[in-house]
Amino acid sequence: MPDRTHKSFGIKSAFLAVGVHAAIALAVGVNIIFENVLDSSATSSSVQPIQARAVTEEAINAELELIRQREEQERLRILEQNKQLEQTRKEQQEAEQQLALIEARREAEEKRIREAEQARLAQEDELRALEDVKKRQQEDLAAIEKEQSLIQTEIEKLELEKQERAKATEELENLQKEKIRLKQELEQLEIAKRERLQVEELRREQQRKEEERRLAAAELEKKEKERLAAAKLEKERKEKERLAAAKLEKERKEKERLAAAKLEKERKEKERLAAIEKKKQQEREAQEKKRKAEQARLAELAKAQEVERKKEEEVRQQRIAEQQRKKAISEFSEYIPAIRNKVKNEWTVLDVSESFKTTVLVKIDVSGEVKSATVTNSSGSDEFDRSVTIAILKASPLPIPPDPEFYNYIQEFQFSFSNPSS
Repeated sequence: MPDRTHKSFGIKSAFLAVGVHAAIALAVGVNIIFENVLDSSATSSSVQPIQARAVTEEAINAELELIRQREEQERLRILEQNKQLEQTRKEQQEAEQQLALIEARREAEEKRIREAEQARLAQEDELRALEDVKKRQQEDLAAIEKEQSLIQTEIEKLELEKQERAKATEELENLQKEKIRLKQELEQLEIAKRERLQVEELRREQQRKEEERRLAAAELEKKEKERLAAAKLEKERKEKERLAAAKLEKERKEKERLAAAKLEKERKEKERLAAIEKKKQQEREAQEKKRKAEQARLAELAKAQEVERKKEEEVRQQRIAEQQRKKAISEFSEYIPAIRNKVKNEWTVLDVSESFKTTVLVKIDVSGEVKSATVTNSSGSDEFDRSVTIAILKASPLPIPPDPEFYNYIQEFQFSFSNPSS
């Protein structure tokens, strides 16, 4: 695109040089002053005519060099504006990509948190199911033990109490481990799925081992009961009442401790869930705030780009208008000799020995018909001024460029005329 622009400027410069040389060749010896008016409705009180007169070759070359320099500066300015516009577009694309990435990350984070929460609920359901299984097993064991003698029942109750305490202790440890694992899941959400699978595998392995240990313990317990039954019958009879009272007290305390532990666990779990929800809300608010700020920045950037585009459009229109004005001037300068000759042919030669020169503001329509001719710079002789205005009116229509686009620039022009003796 810069090469095409440079070539375009070069072609325009060549045409302009040819036009200037042609105008100089035709305008030698003619002192015609004219001014182009951009707006037909303009009512400017002061008119500064543009004179077309003979100039030297050095002046022409200097003017052409000045024009080439201006065109080069204009080309460089356009290139710089294109670079800035391209940079602005790249920044906008990067900002849009970053916003999309932030939105995708936010959605992925919310999905991951939901999956972790579902996994936690599933694990709690599994824990409750395990508790139900344990309860049913304990009920089955109690039903079998009731069939034994009273002494054996008391012994089994004592052993069962010991086993329950051990299981309660183990259950608390498992719950503590579960709490730590859940905390680690929340802190390392990026590997939540893998950790959940590992925990599931460990849990199944732990259940299998627990079942094996329980069966082995039951078998050992059965054998131990049979061995100790005969030896402890007498001792258990004497300790029966004391043990029964101690058992009741221990059961009461254990129930109170378990109830308090359960309440404390529920309270801490509620606090943990509340903290998680609060953190999620804060993250959502922060992401929403960041998204709105990014949208505002993009809107401001788009607004600035629109302002820049309008400025570029105005500059382009002005440049087009200036180019068209120059073209109109160059084109009109080729018709100056013909206008001069036609007015001269209609001019009545006066018998005067003095040199006179007058300047007339000529207004024409689109076909070249003279609408008015008004003296703007008198020669000092009313007769000479009147003869010139009459000659201009009689020379109507004047020869003008056929292109109607040039009319706005030549509908009024200053025309200078002097008698041949000058």
